[in-house]
Amino acid sequence: MAIFAVGAWFAFQKNGIDIDPNAGNYESALKRPENIGQSKILIPGYSEWTITKGSDTIESVLFNPEGNPCFFKFEIIEKDSGDVLYQSRLVPPGQGISPIKLTKSFNEVGTHNIILKIQSVDLEDQSIHYNGSDVEMQLNVVE
Repeated sequence: MAIFAVGAWFAFQKNGIDIDPNAGNYESALKRPENIGQSKILIPGYSEWTITKGSDTIESVLFNPEGNPCFFKFEIIEKDSGDVLYQSRLVPPGQGISPIKLTKSFNEVGTHNIILKIQSVDLEDQSIHYNGSDVEMQLNVVE
């Protein structure tokens, strides 16, 4: 399976598509409901993440559900400061990124308000962007 992921990454790179090198195959429990057409974009739900004090890594996965008609691009922003904590490149359908390495460590216990921005990008023409989502979340820093 790893060979396929590497092979797919090289195929996309060869075609000039900026696939995130940390993206790999990911099978989610999120399945397309029968009443949702193949042209519709499924966006996974997120509400909060927890990290250990002093860490810069979220042990979760950012994924693009299998069967989506687009790439996803993820960005995590600290709401109060506007700082970009994470930014991915393109993630193909059926792939995810885990763990999520942030641009800074959190050294104080507490809750931080963050925004997870999910952008959707056409599979054939990356200049075409579809609907996206800004998910307001909490990042809980614990001992």
